[in-house]
Amino acid sequence: MNAHTIEVYRRLRAHEYTAKDALSGAKTLVAWQALEDRGLATIKAVAEEENYFDVYGEPEGYTNGYGRAITPEQERADLVWQLESWGCWRVFAEVRCPGCGRSAMLDDASVGMCAGYQDPTSPYENAYVLDFMAMAVAHFADKAT
Repeated sequence: MNAHTIEVYRRLRAHEYTAKDALSGAKTLVAWQALEDRGLATIKAVAEEENYFDVYGEPEGYTNGYGRAITPEQERADLVWQLESWGCWRVFAEVRCPGCGRSAMLDDASVGMCAGYQDPTSPYENAYVLDFMAMAVAHFADKAT
């Protein structure tokens, strides 16, 4: 494993990925970066058109990891703050054909209603992104065989 892969692994571990997922993710990110550097793949985010609360309804409250009860009003206030601060996004992976240059979104490589992320396209913040990167790497690996 090279120094760059180890650095990415450590960064993923710092973002609470398990050791197994961080190792797999680091390898994926290194392969992804090679595709991205060649202009063959990108992760994009577009503003979500639907209202978050229309899709998910009103919060019901919950008990957090420390055993503290979070009321529906507190949960809603936190969600509103996140939505106003960082927005709500649809995130997806796009690949470009090296032959013709045409771009297309990968099937099953998109997710909507991404809220609570300062950078919804970051694999360190949004675990879906790492999955999309893996799909793009697999897409090009399939084309090579």
